[in-house]
Amino acid sequence: MVRFSRVASLFRSAPDLLAAGTALILALTALPARAETDSGLAAAGAAGSGMVAGAVPTWLQNPWTGDVRLVNVPAPDQRLWNAARVEDYTVALSQGGTPPLALMAIDRLSLEAPVYNGIDELALDRGLGRIPGMAKIHETGHVGISGHRDGFFRVLKDLQTGDRIRLQTATRNEVFEVRDFSIVDKHDDRILHENGPERRLTLVTCYPFYFVGHAPKRYIVHAVPVSTVDGQATPRP
Repeated sequence: MVRFSRVASLFRSAPDLLAAGTALILALTALPARAETDSGLAAAGAAGSGMVAGAVPTWLQNPWTGDVRLVNVPAPDQRLWNAARVEDYTVALSQGGTPPLALMAIDRLSLEAPVYNGIDELALDRGLGRIPGMAKIHETGHVGISGHRDGFFRVLKDLQTGDRIRLQTATRNEVFEVRDFSIVDKHDDRILHENGPERRLTLVTCYPFYFVGHAPKRYIVHAVPVSTVDGQATPRP
């Protein structure tokens, strides 16, 4: 997955969703890609199993409503990650940043990751990012979440239709079901235009998952809600 630091600034200046979507696709193609090699993966495996014990108490925060919720965010399973991506993650944790909006999990794939607001470099090195220009995390409508293909979202290569995606926010617990997938050209931004009143979730990453140079395509996961439970925000002490 390529870097997104320039994409965030493009989104902030985009006057509408059309401009935002076009900016995302064009910026993705212009950014330098991370080289992926088998030796890099071997180096990551040589460091151990990739599993780090323990979880970190973390405040989920909705910046639009002010609601917060205390959750435990587990250390990621990094066994499939590119070795350089593991290093980027470690450095990003030391830099701090804004709190996440949500915690997203796909239990069958052992994926559980914080979701931050935006797709800047720091957000995607720390976890996943809500795509600006699409629905806010607490709104009805089409929510888009992006992640690196050589980090958190590499497990999507093994995703299947019918898999469940859990999304926990400051005030809600939702479960989505994967309906289908699509692979599109890196210039195809139509998915970003599909916004409406229906609640749905789309995951986006670069494709192929193992590729040296600029990834030529985008891997899209389409999911629909199957259950929603309104929770209670946690009062801050």
